[in-house]
Amino acid sequence: MSREIELKLECEPEALERVRRSRALSRLKKGRASAKLLRSVYFDTENFALMKDGLALRVRETGGKRVQTLKTESEAGISADRGEWETALAKHEDAPDLNRLPDDLKARIKSLANGDAISPRLTSLIRRTASRLETPEGDEIEFAIDRGVLRANGREMPVSEVELELKRGDPASLYRLALELADIAPVRIGMRSKAERALQLAGDNKLMAIRAETTDLDRRVSVEDAYALILKQCLTHLLMNEAVAFEQASSEGLHQMRVALRRMRSAFSAFREVMGAQGTDRFSTEAKWLATAIGRARDLDVFLTD
Repeated sequence: MSREIELKLECEPEALERVRRSRALSRLKKGRASAKLLRSVYFDTENFALMKDGLALRVRETGGKRVQTLKTESEAGISADRGEWETALAKHEDAPDLNRLPDDLKARIKSLANGDAISPRLTSLIRRTASRLETPEGDEIEFAIDRGVLRANGREMPVSEVELELKRGDPASLYRLALELADIAPVRIGMRSKAERALQLAGDNKLMAIRAETTDLDRRVSVEDAYALILKQCLTHLLMNEAVAFEQASSEGLHQMRVALRRMRSAFSAFREVMGAQGTDRFSTEAKWLATAIGRARDLDVFLTD
């Protein structure tokens, strides 16, 4: 098993070119970029029992080779940190072989399937251009531009995104690079994997606004860890609802974004004395500015509705 730590950035197709040609990348790039066509087939039961439980089982074909991959759900957050099991398949093998998985995962899949057939449910066809980047601090990042399409249940969804995968070093390097790219083109953090997006495509369900979760803190947790956990939940709440507002033009998505920002500002205020006024006040000001901008859109929606 390996662990995959990556940050996904979604953007419009024209923005990808601005990102690809940016100096932020050219100064970090090592070697030449490689391009390949990735055809992936995701396997699941008819009611998507595996994906609903956080498992993505696929067979990917590229360059005449097939690879079986199982990914486990990451802890909710901005970047994905997932377990990943890969196995090379023969050219004639176009379906996954559960016997090549660890016994516990094989048993988990069989339990979830509960006797139902596991068959092809979703496909993706992606043209990927990848480069190796190295930061001045020695972090190694795989930078990939993905263009393509997801297909499920007779429907299609375009893919236009950047993936930053940490190969070696500090995960913070992914965020530093993402901030540089955000200054070049309008990118937004993608909170859903391709499999999760295709799962939505396969069903009739629309993205729905997400309410804040209750924060459970152990009495023994440090102040710093409590602060980090609360802010992580606020950020996740904010960004999950950004996707709802952006893709569904949802007024409730906008409202929940404002709720997330209010909770965030409360955390800045509550931890101000311990964490320092300089940082918390600056972040609180930024959160207030964003909430005001979202509030104008929310007010317009209420006006149109009434």
